[in-house]
Amino acid sequence: MADLLRTYSSPILRNFEVQDLRELLSNEIEDFSKKLKAIPTAGTSWEKFAEVLNDNIKENPDVDKKIDEMLFEKLFFNLQDHVHLFHLESEIDANEFMSRFEDEPQVDRMLSATVKPDEKFISLRQEENKVLILYRIETIKLGDSEQKSIFYVPCLLDFDNSLLQIRLRKHYVSKSIPNHNTVLQTVKAFINNIDGDLSLNDYTETTIHSLVYSIFKEESEKAEIVIKEHMDENLTEEAVDNKILSFLENDLKMADPELYSDRVKSAFYQDLSLHLDSKMFYNGFIFAFTFLDKNFIQSKTRNPKRDPIYNSKVYWNLKDLIHEYKEVSELSCFWKFDENDFSKLPEKETFDFVEVSLRERVGSIEIHYYNSPSTKRRLKEDYVHYRISKYLFEETLSE
Repeated sequence: MADLLRTYSSPILRNFEVQDLRELLSNEIEDFSKKLKAIPTAGTSWEKFAEVLNDNIKENPDVDKKIDEMLFEKLFFNLQDHVHLFHLESEIDANEFMSRFEDEPQVDRMLSATVKPDEKFISLRQEENKVLILYRIETIKLGDSEQKSIFYVPCLLDFDNSLLQIRLRKHYVSKSIPNHNTVLQTVKAFINNIDGDLSLNDYTETTIHSLVYSIFKEESEKAEIVIKEHMDENLTEEAVDNKILSFLENDLKMADPELYSDRVKSAFYQDLSLHLDSKMFYNGFIFAFTFLDKNFIQSKTRNPKRDPIYNSKVYWNLKDLIHEYKEVSELSCFWKFDENDFSKLPEKETFDFVEVSLRERVGSIEIHYYNSPSTKRRLKEDYVHYRISKYLFEETLSE
């Protein structure tokens, strides 16, 4: 019989895909498939998994602890497709923070632990100088059969980098009563009130747009170098400029050819990009952006194939204006990286990659991760932080 204070349930396990759970439990519980088949109930897979896990709680406490750690890791880090970053101010570190909760039931509380129906603060764990908080929004219904699932929101206090992460699954948000922004505000209020030595500060919209522009600028400069490297050997940028001006002035008899030369040159570079394999963009590329100019005219690019934006006329028409305003409101990138050294360019076909969009939302830097859940998720998040951290640090100092 399972420990009455700890019981796995279908709403807890519904957070995980059946195949992922089956694989994990098969590796950890001896004769798992045999035990699963022996269950007489005709319930869902999650209900059957729960029965096997509950029998395992007393039979194999060490295995049960390991399973809890693995499930918590997946729930906390692998499942969310949206991560919101807020600026965290604190004079204490993770050790001091945890010492203030040492007598509280949430410390290292397992996912299977029985909690009160209205309890929101579910679990509190430490990982080096980070604190992991699991918060519960509500129980939602998923799928055609409307199976119940607990909507958890993982929150990470990163004391080294002065950041709070609020991690969300868009699908779960869409099924909950509070909307995306309300969930963020609710969790922020909870974190702000959890300890008097923590303070959360929103990033301003201008700060985030400036940060996103800095990444746009970096990516654009790298991409344009690649594009220009593929001009004919007898061409240089100066030669292209001269040929265009000569054609406009002498062949078309235009009175002021310099007014139009940049348009022709942009079309020339766009054509070069169209004929390049995306592999030529050695460490990644922009595949979408949103720009709002001072006349409040919004320009968006959306490419379902997520091809390089440099193939698009919109990029070449807007890039000078974007550089003038130095703000981009949303940016989507495909980044390649070497998992052993983020500062290196990936070699040939050996690389990991991540696809993300960056934007402002409710005072946060919202990072949308495509293809979630995905393998090596924590590694990919480390790389994204590496790519934005220098700009994040600069913008924080300038506030």
